[in-house]
Amino acid sequence: MAQKIKDPICEMEIDAAKAIKLTQGGITYYFCSEGCRQKFLKKPSVGKSEAPGNKSIYTCPMHPEIEQDKPGDCPKCGMNLERKAAPIGEEDNKEARILSRKFWIGLILAFPVFLLALGEMIPVFNLKAFIPSNFSRWMQFIFATPIVLWAGNIFFIRAWRSVLNKSLNMFTLIAMGVGAAYGFSSIAVLFPDIFPQSLKTHGEIGLYFEAAAVITVLVLMGQLLEAKARSRTGQAIKALLGLAAK
Repeated sequence: MAQKIKDPICEMEIDAAKAIKLTQGGITYYFCSEGCRQKFLKKPSVGKSEAPGNKSIYTCPMHPEIEQDKPGDCPKCGMNLERKAAPIGEEDNKEARILSRKFWIGLILAFPVFLLALGEMIPVFNLKAFIPSNFSRWMQFIFATPIVLWAGNIFFIRAWRSVLNKSLNMFTLIAMGVGAAYGFSSIAVLFPDIFPQSLKTHGEIGLYFEAAAVITVLVLMGQLLEAKARSRTGQAIKALLGLAAK
């Protein structure tokens, strides 16, 4: 789909790919004709505050044909869109801060879920001898809920967008796996009597909260490392541009 922008002189909407371009001060301006470009050169202050070139364009590193004028997710692969032009790194820093908060809170909450579910495999951390089974199941549910529904909500949002865009991706798979594990386990805790005895082991349905929690935290860690890498790359580019200017 062609990107429509406005000529800063005549304010006509034009196709960015077919427009006449002029770059000044690191900003690209688009014109419908050579006449408008010449008028702009004679009085460059005209239309500068409303120039389309002042708007940042965000694109997907994997699908460069995807472009929009605000941050977001790629409708094809779900990756965060990156700004095409300087300044670089501001959005990445903000994204990294958000992901960092989600990751660390998720990690702290996932630790007790893991111990309650699998601690018996590590004798030092075997809590089942001290904590009643029903209490343990409810505690796993309480700790896992914010991990999946708050820390991991970005994965469900991206998965839903991938379904709407008919372009399934990695986040579709993550949301399905985490959602199935958390959803089944939640039903088992809230409505244990709906399951037949043939599905129960020692009178209880198995829970998978630890799987949902650990997968969510690990994927968040990967997203955080990626965001930090982009931020460092952006800062390095800005430093190089600063040296070039000198």
